[in-house]
Amino acid sequence: EYAALTDHREPAATRFGRFEYAASYNVRGFVANARGRFDEALACFARGRELSEEARATFTLGYSGVHAGLTLLAQGRLPEAIGHLRAVISDRRMVLE
Repeated sequence: EYAALTDHREPAATRFGRFEYAASYNVRGFVANARGRFDEALACFARGRELSEEARATFTLGYSGVHAGLTLLAQGRLPEAIGHLRAVISDRRMVLE
């Protein structure tokens, strides 16, 4: 219910505001994935990733990336999922933060 409040609203222009919205989009993506709505899940994770990058929030960035890869895997898109997950794992920001 809380995540639905992000519909059609812009996050606060602060780092925390961006982080908060990134986390809510990740939750929405997780729920969509669990319901089998894979395109919606991928769109939510992409928005979460975008907001995480703006906030320089590696926790939510990693979450977006990994769960997008798992969504690709759930769709049976194995080569794409492997490539995506390798890119997430090799992102130096995950190590440096």
